[in-house]
Amino acid sequence: MAHELSAIDSIVEATEETIQNRLEPVHEHGFIVFHDAYRYFEDAFGLNGVGLITVDPSRPPGARRLAELRNVLSERNVACAFSEPQLEPDLAEAVAEGTRVRIGVLDPLGTEIEPGPDVWFMVMEALADAFEDCLGSS
Repeated sequence: MAHELSAIDSIVEATEETIQNRLEPVHEHGFIVFHDAYRYFEDAFGLNGVGLITVDPSRPPGARRLAELRNVLSERNVACAFSEPQLEPDLAEAVAEGTRVRIGVLDPLGTEIEPGPDVWFMVMEALADAFEDCLGSS
């Protein structure tokens, strides 16, 4: 069992290293996310999250919050606003309206990924793809 865990640990470490290398070129580019679901991913890979569209995904932000976010977009040189397929994708577009901020999609649930033993790796790679694609366009 210990040998089996060691092999899994090695695969996890290799995946993390690959993602770290891929995201290194975009680690300074600012972005906002729909809600605070990515803090560990951001911290692990040194990404520059600068804000949240909403604290509570079940409550859409009001007009004042949208205005605050637009200020953040311009003051913090935000490159990308991320939505999620399962949560009000139009909100990221509303926040970014009238700016040069690109819209990306993060899917922390892996809704398009077949369940199986590699699902964690596939979700992590898909998140890295989304960050790299949207932030790398800067």
